[in-house]
Amino acid sequence: MSPVLLALIVLNSPLQDSPPAKVKAKPAAASNAPVSVADSSHVFRMVTDALHHVLKLPEPNLPKLTGSNLTAEQAASEFRAIFEYARPKFEFKPLPLEFEERKWTLKSAKAREDARLLVSYGCLAKVGPIVCSKNGLLTAKQFGDAVGMFLGRIAEITHVPSQEFSPYLHGE
Repeated sequence: MSPVLLALIVLNSPLQDSPPAKVKAKPAAASNAPVSVADSSHVFRMVTDALHHVLKLPEPNLPKLTGSNLTAEQAASEFRAIFEYARPKFEFKPLPLEFEERKWTLKSAKAREDARLLVSYGCLAKVGPIVCSKNGLLTAKQFGDAVGMFLGRIAEITHVPSQEFSPYLHGE
């Protein structure tokens, strides 16, 4: 599905027809508080639901997270699972990014392998909070930044842009 079509669907959705209701905002958690597994699971579910509908993928069957707070290793594993879920719809393989693992703090070999793949595709920051977490936990801001970067890159590699709207594809 092209980004233009997706934008038109969103802009013409019934939610846009009526003015937003006044809802009392919930107070935000402390900026340095770690993200809970429940909150991160909800976000990961929203991401997989969006990929399911936009990319016409089968129903997702991702593993359940356990614990009270999301660890960087759990985040790397979950992002890898979502990456593999979307992989059949990849239109191209981007040039791998170069990076050094010297500053990485991920302990398990599996988490490092997951992060290595995601960083090489540009889906995770080379020295971001997931791979270089000081205490192994993520704040809401760090987690949100990681989700945004991940989704931006997945959106980029799951479609080929139109040459009409992307003049750099003309080779000029």
